[in-house]
Amino acid sequence: MFNIMNDDTKAVLIATLSGFICVFNGQGITIALPYMSSALHISSVFANWISLAFFICGATTGLSCGKIMPKYGVIKTTKIFMIFTIIGAIISVISTNPFIIILGKAMQGFFVSGLYVTAYLILMNQVNPTKIGRSLGISTSGFFIAYLLAPIIGGFLITYVSWQALFLFMVPFCLLELILLFSFNHEWFEEYDIDKIGTILWFILMVAFVYGLSFLDTFIGIISFIISLVLMAIFVYYELQIEDPLYDFRLLKNIKYSIYNYSTMIVVFVVDGMMFVITLYLQHVKGLTSIETGFILGLMAAVLLIMSIVAGRLSDKYSSVNLCKCGILIILLSSILLAFANYLPLYIIIIGLIVLAIGNGVFDTPTRRMILDIHGSSRLPEVSAFLSSVRDLGSLISLAVFTLILEGFSGIKNSVLYWSISSQYMFIIYIIFSFSVILVLYYLNRSQESHTKS
Repeated sequence: MFNIMNDDTKAVLIATLSGFICVFNGQGITIALPYMSSALHISSVFANWISLAFFICGATTGLSCGKIMPKYGVIKTTKIFMIFTIIGAIISVISTNPFIIILGKAMQGFFVSGLYVTAYLILMNQVNPTKIGRSLGISTSGFFIAYLLAPIIGGFLITYVSWQALFLFMVPFCLLELILLFSFNHEWFEEYDIDKIGTILWFILMVAFVYGLSFLDTFIGIISFIISLVLMAIFVYYELQIEDPLYDFRLLKNIKYSIYNYSTMIVVFVVDGMMFVITLYLQHVKGLTSIETGFILGLMAAVLLIMSIVAGRLSDKYSSVNLCKCGILIILLSSILLAFANYLPLYIIIIGLIVLAIGNGVFDTPTRRMILDIHGSSRLPEVSAFLSSVRDLGSLISLAVFTLILEGFSGIKNSVLYWSISSQYMFIIYIIFSFSVILVLYYLNRSQESHTKS
């Protein structure tokens, strides 16, 4: 059956499956955390580190994957990454030791970050440029299908089987992508020197940054955060001095490229963070079951799926910049509405989530397209790897900030009050960051107008 398909179709399917596997792994952890916390007899704060381990490893290795995968073959390395993603899932379910589970999810985070890069590289190299918008829209739907299914399937499996079954659910999809990869007829190579020192520096500074941000209320956390900032300065200086850096920071001189990446990071911070917080809020404060929560979030993801496909088609015909701005404004509206979740009936919260889904769908595909197009195909590995890292970083910072806030209110004995106050603080943070995106987009718009007049 797979031999009948042409490679363009396979490329879209591989990119779609990669996105689905990446997001489902991340979202599956979120829906499972309350149950894992209870089953493993660990605190909510410690349980968050299962999720943090996944995103830390994704964010710290994404840049390296942009060089490693083209050097040794995009398709070949994707096969290897897929195999180790399966092994990471198995490690996570065969032990009841939370540290072993964290190790398994960390392994998955490392190799899943490569799948993000694969999704862009295969698609942009294989598909006709005139069909890129549509293809990105379809492949992006893989991300949103995962948003749709993770809470629904997660809630069902956790309630009626176990949280381990949720982690194993992705294995058949990994095997399906492996079959597609083995039947793919093309391969892409590009010679790169692997920046080993830069890779090690990036890994250490990201771990120090996340740990410091998560425990900023402690002396060790403050020291860790300061160390991460010093290491960032050293990393940037070092990367600018060498001939073949892990990431060429000169790319950021393009103001459009910088702003779109920044906007992507903040939107991921806001949207993924809201999904994470609202999942726990609905269960801990509103008293919903995991299945009920899953269906509510599934409705949101269904809207995301539809809007991503629509936005992909629109980006082939209309200004991606304008679509990006519209998406941000809609997300801000949702942020303001959900900030008052504690005082709203459930149906209004659901409406807020639907509005959030519409905004994210309108923003996501056109913005990806602009980022991948700005520097051309010659810089695609670096650009796609950086985009993957930016998205992981957005999720990672959101989780770290939420963990910090949970720590701040951990002394409250009333669990409902504990989650209510924590959630309200997070929503306020999301509103602030949403406004920051609007400001940079306004700046971009003004710079475009000035350029046009000149």
